[in-house]
Amino acid sequence: ENEKAADWLWSNHSALMREIGLKPEGLAPTFVPPTLSARDVVERALKDTEALLATSGATSGVDRVHTALHGYFLSQCEAAGITVDKDATITSLYKALRKSHPSLNSGGHWSAEIDRILKSFSSVLDTLNQLRNHASVAHANENLLSEADAELVCNASRTILHYLDSKLQ
Repeated sequence: ENEKAADWLWSNHSALMREIGLKPEGLAPTFVPPTLSARDVVERALKDTEALLATSGATSGVDRVHTALHGYFLSQCEAAGITVDKDATITSLYKALRKSHPSLNSGGHWSAEIDRILKSFSSVLDTLNQLRNHASVAHANENLLSEADAELVCNASRTILHYLDSKLQ
């Protein structure tokens, strides 16, 4: 009975059957990865970070905040027409934004001082990358960040993200 129904569905609605992830050779669903924009990835990573901070602590949130920043930098480079490698590091993406985005090079009375702060964030991001890879739960690391140190990493990352988000709008 089920075979007859499946045959009829495939004969009359094969496009729909494929769209919902079914194969003609059986009813086993196939995995179709969703198409997400960099901004979608950022929003998902930030929601994950908040959930992890509330349930598992800041140490678990370091990887997700790194992902959020990486995706955010990539999406901002793309939106501004700044050419970067698809596999560019978080530090190189930030550098490209800092040097090439018009909103970050608008001058102003305190532009030299602001530029010094923005340059110092490069060091923070480079260290974030190292800590994410060697002191967070992103990989099987034995020596994880303490909760206070992980909070520092998450809060520094949030500061960078919030500043850029307000400046690049």
